[in-house]
Amino acid sequence: TLTVVFDTGSSDLWLPSSACTACGDHETFQAEASSTYEEIYHHGSRITFEVDYGSGDVLGYEAEDVVQIGDLELSGVKFGEVTYEDTEIQSFMMDGIAGMAFSGLSMVTNPTIVDLLSSQHPELSTMFSMYLSNKPQDAKHPSHLLIGGYDLSIVGSNATWHYTPVVKRSYGDFKYWTVKITSVKAGSTELCDSSMCFAIVDSGTSGIAIPSSQYATVLATVTKGLQCSDITCYYASASDFPDLYFSLAPDNEFPILASDYVTCSKWGECVVKFQQATGASYWILGDTFIEAYYTLFDAENMRVGFACSGQCSGGSWHGKGGFIEVDSPPLWEQVIVILGVSIIVAFCFYGLGGYIFDLGAACARRLNLKRRSSSKAVDGNQAHRRSSFGTMDPGGSSSSSSSGSHVPRYSGRDESMHAVRMETRRSGPGADGRHAVGAGVDRQRLPMDVDPPAAAAVAVAVAVEEDGLAGLVESHNPHPTPHRQSGDSAVI
Repeated sequence: TLTVVFDTGSSDLWLPSSACTACGDHETFQAEASSTYEEIYHHGSRITFEVDYGSGDVLGYEAEDVVQIGDLELSGVKFGEVTYEDTEIQSFMMDGIAGMAFSGLSMVTNPTIVDLLSSQHPELSTMFSMYLSNKPQDAKHPSHLLIGGYDLSIVGSNATWHYTPVVKRSYGDFKYWTVKITSVKAGSTELCDSSMCFAIVDSGTSGIAIPSSQYATVLATVTKGLQCSDITCYYASASDFPDLYFSLAPDNEFPILASDYVTCSKWGECVVKFQQATGASYWILGDTFIEAYYTLFDAENMRVGFACSGQCSGGSWHGKGGFIEVDSPPLWEQVIVILGVSIIVAFCFYGLGGYIFDLGAACARRLNLKRRSSSKAVDGNQAHRRSSFGTMDPGGSSSSSSSGSHVPRYSGRDESMHAVRMETRRSGPGADGRHAVGAGVDRQRLPMDVDPPAAAAVAVAVAVEEDGLAGLVESHNPHPTPHRQSGDSAVI
């Protein structure tokens, strides 16, 4: 079984090859086990490819095979068969990446996965939805991907979609899931009032990425009055940071609570989940934003939807991420500190014999220094263990944006990346007779009036069988809540 990240910030599918000697511990694609596998040649030579991410490059050859996601089979899928991964990518939990953006960004997989789903599975709506839990190990509300529909019941009985159109910033084919930002506010302070303020909705970016030209101002605004070093603040809690308000075209406002974009330990160390989008002129609404709002990517109507239960109020509907207690020293570290202090005390008061009075003052100073050193060691360990957010490098797919820059990708390892083995659940047909398939992850035009057909939650797996890339199907919640349409509105 191969584990992939469904990445809305790229368009190519790539998997590590069994011939790869620099792919870490990743599971590999066994081409020799597939009867439908084909190598791709041009003028007698295999076509090579290279994709550049902020965290490194992957290199390899182009190939074609049958891909199965859950119980959906896609034929003629071109993908990258990777023979080399940079060290940073080797350390990632996922084996490969399945790009879910548009053909204008594709280097290898053209037609894209989204295009193939539309042409080969007309029974499905050309859309997919993502629910990302801010607690990836939460078995009760696991993250999942739904292909062909959505399940608003996970948000609430009165949940509705708030749509914003996908826009293009250049001529040619659509590239990214780009939306227009009309305003970003921290309290009453405007942070993005430019008419050229845009954002990419990108599940492959960990936090919220901010253009270099605005990064310092935004960070200074949200950390004002706090003792901070870049994105790390001390002696603070999530309540010390302001809520953010993102206004997207045409007239939607989406609050992002401080607890959505700040993670704090009980020791008072807080990390702001911002990244600097070096070389880019647009914001990136990454996992921090998608965790706060159940997100629909609707290629059929070229729009992105964010679900709210009643009035949009940020991520409080599925948990207060900022109040999760993290980075507490484990028990064994606390025991070592206590033992160390005890040994020093015993040495000072019982091991010096007749010299105890002469050396008393020195021992006291030594004990005091040791205590301070132990405290700093604990703080240092926390700093080492905290979530890694920071400067982003130019990257993404090596295909250029309209401005000539690459999509910035997170340059550090993200242990919370929503990539997991996928399972499969399948529902019956929706209101228009079309089905939906989904995946569990362990990590344009103006909006239309009619809601897209909904579907049951599912989970996805990519596996390798003798006839190519085949789905590993496991029954999981086969009877989800059906979705019905009434007039122009969808009712659960």
